[in-house]
Amino acid sequence: MSALSWRRLLLSLCACSLLSVLAHVWSDSEVVGDAGFDWLPSGKPFVDRIGNVDPHGPAAIAGIRNGDLVDMHALSPPLRMRWYTGIRYGIPAERALALPVLRNGAQHIVSFTPPRRRVPWDSWLEKAGLFWMLGFAALLAWRRPGNAEGRVLCLFLILVPAAISLTYLSLPNVTAQIALNLLGFLCYLPSIPLLAVYAMLLARPPDTARRVLASLSYLFELAATGTMPLLFWVYWTDLFDPTGFVVVQKVLALLTLLLPLLCVFGAIMATRGAERERAVWTTSTLGFFYVAFFLFNALPLLPQFASGAGLNLVFTLTRVALLVAPLGMTYALLNRRLLDVGFVLNRAVVFTGVSVVVVGIFVLVEWALSAWFSSASHTTNLAISAALALALGLSVRAIHARVDRVLDAVFFRKRHEDEQAIRTLAREAAYITDPGVLLSRIVAVLEEHADASSARVLLDSGDRYDLVIPSPSTPPPTEATLRTGSAPEARSRGTDFSQSVSENDPAIVRLRATQKVLDLHDVQSVIVGEFAYPMLARGRLVGVLVLGPKRSGESYAPDESEAIAQLAHDAGAALDVLAMKDGKPAEGLHDELRAIRESIKHLQHCVDSALSVRTTS
Repeated sequence: MSALSWRRLLLSLCACSLLSVLAHVWSDSEVVGDAGFDWLPSGKPFVDRIGNVDPHGPAAIAGIRNGDLVDMHALSPPLRMRWYTGIRYGIPAERALALPVLRNGAQHIVSFTPPRRRVPWDSWLEKAGLFWMLGFAALLAWRRPGNAEGRVLCLFLILVPAAISLTYLSLPNVTAQIALNLLGFLCYLPSIPLLAVYAMLLARPPDTARRVLASLSYLFELAATGTMPLLFWVYWTDLFDPTGFVVVQKVLALLTLLLPLLCVFGAIMATRGAERERAVWTTSTLGFFYVAFFLFNALPLLPQFASGAGLNLVFTLTRVALLVAPLGMTYALLNRRLLDVGFVLNRAVVFTGVSVVVVGIFVLVEWALSAWFSSASHTTNLAISAALALALGLSVRAIHARVDRVLDAVFFRKRHEDEQAIRTLAREAAYITDPGVLLSRIVAVLEEHADASSARVLLDSGDRYDLVIPSPSTPPPTEATLRTGSAPEARSRGTDFSQSVSENDPAIVRLRATQKVLDLHDVQSVIVGEFAYPMLARGRLVGVLVLGPKRSGESYAPDESEAIAQLAHDAGAALDVLAMKDGKPAEGLHDELRAIRESIKHLQHCVDSALSVRTTS
């Protein structure tokens, strides 16, 4: 499938997931009611216990007490499903609910109408996290549809919001609610093994242990997915005790969460260098989410967490994790440049920060002034508001600069560290006395801090430009080799002239004519790469710095490209200086200077001959 097809598919899935989150927000705000008590296990099949009854709620007023038992056999299938799904996550508000209550061996039908529930604070955190996840999913779908790692992360960030929203959705129609709840479970379970899929993309080819762990993760995921419709069918038909199925489903869920974590740990141990850094930062944020949901499935199996307070604690933990996970991923992606999307978001984040600060200051000061000058006239209040707006308007530039510095320090530190490393080498280039060392450092710095897949230097050799590839494992080339391009000596000293480019190559001609950075896709050249940076000295093109595409697949940011161009310029000047010995140009580097010197000698010879003839006569 092409990158464009992947982009369309992932963005379509993002839109569908967004609709489910919006439905979840509407359900929590407009539909969900408060039963006024908690669902607790009683230890008997299809008999549940009521606890933590609100003494001032409608359930208590209707006669429900702590310790009352509810016989599931006496409920109709829709009401039984409502009990198992709705009581925990919320039931429709302002709709009468009749429950068969067992107390002291006698059964009573208690009817009450749940009021609309006040949305708890942790639920708002959850919804903010869900929207944040979808925002990042859309960004990855737009920027990285052709990358396998990006697609896996994008699918995870799409499926989790859809699963959470549909699983906890409450609707007036119980049949529609059950169908959407089941769909939510079916979205949740496939999303869990995606971490194992992501781990298999690291440190390729994966070893046997990782293959086994990933295969077991997929196997247990299929088993957990198959038990969920069966569990719903048991709840609906009331044929036998579902307690065993619940325990089995919980154990399968724990295994599907644990095995991907082990697979990721093995992948991190197998990676090295930049790949390990990328793997650690990405999986650490997702690992927190997996650990939280592992506790979500494990803690209810313990007696001390089977109470209403314990279940509420587990719910709060998972809701906080749903916000912390995308926050951590935001920090990792922007600060560590894992997917190199920081430049895309930089201006948007700064603009948002400035807007929040300005609007916040205006609202706060406006509120304070309104309290202080409450007795003032309408004209005075207008004058004060106008003065405040003018002061904020004049301060926007200073606020923007401060917010830009703060956000850069928090989110974009890695990007600025990389740019600073490139500019530092540009300043140090004039003080390096060995051309081989200089070229080796240029290649190493650009591959590490610019994420370039390759960095090559073409040096002027008279009528051609030779491709110089410094080898870190061998001694640097000699100055004569770098100037003349002697292939045998170059290879013996660790330099490979595997490509020679004519001085009339379209890219070389364009660089000599414009002396600007060249996109190699715009010319028909034999030079292979992404961008070519001119290395200039005294107006001459003494070399060309060629960069391959980024390993991440992203484009080079403008400020990053500017720093690389500065490095190429300063390196060209440094190489020109190193080519001079005792004030004389080095052999083979400046043919035009040699020609001028010969012309001067010829002219001097002619003058001497003319003077000698005149003297003789």
